Amino acid sequence: MQRRLAVGGYSETSVGGSRIAVVAATAADARDVLVEGQSGILAVSPPWFRPVYESSKRRLTWPNGAIATTFSAEEPERLRGPQHDAAVCDELGAWSRPETRDMLQFGLRLGRHPRSLVATTPRPTRLIRELLAREGCGVTVTRARPTRSEPGARVLRPDHRQIRGHQARPPGTQCRTARGHARRIMEPRDH
Repeated sequence: MQRRLAVGGYSETSVGGSRIAVVAATAADARDVLVEGQSGILAVSPPWFRPVYESSKRRLTWPNGAIATTFSAEEPERLRGPQHDAAVCDELGAWSRPETRDMLQFGLRLGRHPRSLVATTPRPTRLIRELLAREGCGVTVTRARPTRSEPGARVLRPDHRQIRGHQARPPGTQCRTARGHARRIMEPRDH
């Protein structure tokens, strides 16, 4: 049985490749977490389909021709010009310059169905609230609910001291944890 891995809508047997923007809050986050981190792209890629990482060019190139370029949300102007058919946005709630997402959206113009994936710990920022308000209208929202058997479940259990601290915060504060889960509730205020 042949193993298959899809990157940017292309499998390892595809001809050509897609262009992917990998955007994190800072350039160091993009490199240290998304590319070189313990669960980063290089660590989780199988040996037979591992990309070549050129750190000086901020570029990952897969054997099928797909290319990912890393960007910092601190520098929205770097996204002027480059075109992509996919984007990965990490910790959108921590982005210091929300206009970075606008610049990224302008560059998502390749391929039939350009898409972006956003992973974030929610914060009540205007950008996060705008995305949540669009749920079901071109935006799909998923929420993590770890079980006791998943890694990190101890950290996310409702009886954990940190979570109890969040639950103890009065309504109207930045965030509090929903009963029984480590999911954030958005409060109506800007940051």
